Amino acid sequence: MVFFEVNLEEKSSTYVLYKILQDTEVVMGAATRGRSWSQDIYVMPAQDILDIVGIWDGASMIYILQKHPGIDMLTIEECGLGKDTEYDQL
Repeated sequence: MVFFEVNLEEKSSTYVLYKILQDTEVVMGAATRGRSWSQDIYVMPAQDILDIVGIWDGASMIYILQKHPGIDMLTIEECGLGKDTEYDQL
């Protein structure tokens, strides 16, 4: 993935270039994994990315890591963030 910002006539927009994960399957109803990346490159507004935390490339599978649903129940201190920490959303 590559993020970039476009500035045109005082308007700024952020986009992401990405490849699609292929040969995907859902394991135990929770984890999404796949075997390879597409050759094609796609672009979309970065604001359309929701709750994805990371990508782990294992030996034979690529895993999409997501935010644990219980994280929304934690306080800022329980998340390990100080009271003065600025953030939009965990």
